[in-house]
Amino acid sequence: MIDRLVAGDHRPSRNRRLLVWALADADRPRSVSELLENHAGVPQSSVYRNLRVLERVGVAVSVATGDSIRWELDESLTHRHHHYLLCRERGEVATYEPSADLEAGVRSALSLVAASHGFDADGHRLDLVGRCRDCCSGV
Repeated sequence: MIDRLVAGDHRPSRNRRLLVWALADADRPRSVSELLENHAGVPQSSVYRNLRVLERVGVAVSVATGDSIRWELDESLTHRHHHYLLCRERGEVATYEPSADLEAGVRSALSLVAASHGFDADGHRLDLVGRCRDCCSGV
């Protein structure tokens, strides 16, 4: 993380380190308000600004969920692919683990798409967008 910040001409400030630790401890992508819950005293504007810096240098990624944005560490730092169930109504995000067969099939199909467009892909996400269980059941 520090090497990516330095390479992008950014300091590994206290607030940036706090955000990285919070994202590392998260079990799913977090909203800015969720990130602020454990870090009272850090201005919201600082969180937004630092998340954009972390995204620009490849430390964090944003996940759009309808009207909101959530954040997590880049898969190159976590060494796991990011797969989401995104609820359009509530903006909730759940992660899921696809089977090894599904992951292999997706990777193969995406490699063909990338190759046909002369694109060098270094990762992928597989998001399912719709309504969560609570929204579907009318809760």
